[in-house]
Amino acid sequence: VTDADVEQLAESVRAHLERVRPEVVYYPWAREAHSDHWIAALGIERALQRLAFPLQAFGYEVWTPCVAEVVLDISALVERKRAALREHASQLLYTDLVHMALGLNAQRSLYLPKGATHGEAFVRWRAGGGA
Repeated sequence: VTDADVEQLAESVRAHLERVRPEVVYYPWAREAHSDHWIAALGIERALQRLAFPLQAFGYEVWTPCVAEVVLDISALVERKRAALREHASQLLYTDLVHMALGLNAQRSLYLPKGATHGEAFVRWRAGGGA
């Protein structure tokens, strides 16, 4: 992947966001170790820097844990997430993605009130500085 590829992604994302003008955007956080996720984050953060309107953006963990700034309780949704993760058939050939992701979510419940079983962690994107 070249810088020109990332630039093309950034421009495509920017144009889309300018059309739909969301208030919040979620994307893989910028320090993801998986190359596809990391490249997506680079392009998305470039796009976010160029927007002509304000929004909030949050990077989420996929494979690589982040230093969480926000943790949301997903305990009530964990079975839906498990089912969604099971749809990633090609990834499941190589790793137990379901176990890995839900294990990370279980660890994140440490930062939630007693009784929470799973949390989703995010880092805030900051204009000029990324996530």
